Amino acid sequence: MEIVEGVYPAFRFPRHAHPHFTFSVLTAGEQCFEHRGGTTLVRSGDAVLLNPDEAHANAPASQSWSHVSLCFSEANLTDFAPEFRGQKIAIGSTFICDGAVSQRLAYLPRFADGTREFELQELALQLIDTVFRKHSGMARPFSVPVSIDKVRERLLDAPEINVSLLELSCIAGISPTALLRSFTRTFGCTPHTFQTARRIDRSKQLLRTGFEIADAAAMTGFVDQSHFTHTFKKWLGITPARYRIQTSHANPHQTTSRRSLRARAGPPFR
Repeated sequence: MEIVEGVYPAFRFPRHAHPHFTFSVLTAGEQCFEHRGGTTLVRSGDAVLLNPDEAHANAPASQSWSHVSLCFSEANLTDFAPEFRGQKIAIGSTFICDGAVSQRLAYLPRFADGTREFELQELALQLIDTVFRKHSGMARPFSVPVSIDKVRERLLDAPEINVSLLELSCIAGISPTALLRSFTRTFGCTPHTFQTARRIDRSKQLLRTGFEIADAAAMTGFVDQSHFTHTFKKWLGITPARYRIQTSHANPHQTTSRRSLRARAGPPFR
């Protein structure tokens, strides 16, 4: 899992998606949040809950805005809560005003200095449990057309390999326009956005484990380091170099804008 704490002076995130659940609280300022065809004004203290692959955009509604986010995959969730295995988990509410959720999210960075891991895991899991009990109905049926699922699997298996819309349409057995329409309706983003989300997520893993920026760019399918840097900053609001420093060589006594919360092997927490 990853905890993200960010401050963005007049920074706008273009339409993008994440391959993981994202629970965020706005800690200062106001933000225009574009999602599912509409725009919502998010104020300080409001929480935003996103499912994996939900396309969205963020724009400042004031001079600057800041947030704290908890990011985790479905695999993280089922490691700690095996009752969810075999189900498609989804959050039902995107915008919530829940003081307990917002407060716990805002507190997360205080425990992320590497010395209070047990407390951090407890707080994160209490937060996840609260959200899924109160704001999701726990689980919902989720049906993906077989043709679209084949395309999704192809993009998941090898996001670093370039592929054209025509090639993907051949995999799906439908026309490119039908593929684009059906994929976007199913996942809320285009195949290219879906692929880029996977590339960015994989590059973050590589940078956290000490890979050079050029190597991470090449291993995740970007044209060159410049293209990688531009896309990475566009999606995350931080350069790969900065991200690598803050996550690979983090000093526990130094405040960083990104911290990692890693689940250890062993039985799930209850």
